Amino acid sequence: TLDGALNLLGLRSIHYPSPEDMVARNFAYLDDYDAATDISITAYFEDLDRHFPGSRFILTIRDLDPWLASIEGHFAVRDQRKYLGDSPAGIIRERTYGRRDFDRGDFIQAYHRHHEHVRAYFAARPADLLIMNITAGDGWEVLCPFLGMAVPGVKWPHLHRRKQAAAPRVA
Repeated sequence: TLDGALNLLGLRSIHYPSPEDMVARNFAYLDDYDAATDISITAYFEDLDRHFPGSRFILTIRDLDPWLASIEGHFAVRDQRKYLGDSPAGIIRERTYGRRDFDRGDFIQAYHRHHEHVRAYFAARPADLLIMNITAGDGWEVLCPFLGMAVPGVKWPHLHRRKQAAAPRVA
């Protein structure tokens, strides 16, 4: 959803930059973009901050239980073999979650640890961090002022919503 919104604003955004490049800290190819999103960014945000001084960061948050259900479902449909050994995708998972497979308890800890870490990292630079809860309704009115851009005349994109009978819809 965030990547879609950035693109609608006319920014060149890349979703899920190459795990191989991110693990190797080969960030030069990102010079061709205005923005980047997803787990490979999450895992290396401090390195990216140093590599691209003056950049701003967006921490997307959501309630814990829907996030856990979403991430568990995401892990369930992925071929786990690609995360074994020295695979870059596996390294990113381990760096982000502390492990390569889903474990509810460890993921709860990773969730809290990451949010606390990002907030602490940007504590002295609050203007460089936007915290958005897209699933709770944050959209253009939060994103555009942070980026210094006008609100576009299009609806906020809600991409990748899960269709579940008993669960809330999650972007």
